[in-house]
Amino acid sequence: MKQQTFLTTVLLTAFSILPVHAQTSTASTYSPGPWQPIARVVPNRDMLVQFVNHTDVVLEYASTTNEAPPRRLPPTATAMLGEFDTPAYFVINSVDVSVPLYYEISRTPDNVIVVRIRKAGSNTPLHSSFNVNSMGAIYAY
Repeated sequence: MKQQTFLTTVLLTAFSILPVHAQTSTASTYSPGPWQPIARVVPNRDMLVQFVNHTDVVLEYASTTNEAPPRRLPPTATAMLGEFDTPAYFVINSVDVSVPLYYEISRTPDNVIVVRIRKAGSNTPLHSSFNVNSMGAIYAY
């Protein structure tokens, strides 16, 4: 028993004085493209989604699992949605379906997913949905 305690103490001391180096390179499996997550949240913490309408049209948003039935978001308005489990899937469309949309998605330190909805330009990808997977990765489609 004394040997085990001594060995544990020696190992903990040795590991506490060793320098720790941060990883500076990207993962060897990374390859650029649209399949990379836009942002990440901490999946085991409470999450909120903030929808920010940066357009001049009425939008409609909902979760595809009926945790949030369709709701309307007036031009330049903001709305919050919470209490959802991962994986979670959300749709956002203009009420006038002829208006193409683009999402800018980020995460705050408080684990809030901020979705800024804009009209898509000629060189921007079109979006109509996004999801948060069980590991916290966020993808827009």
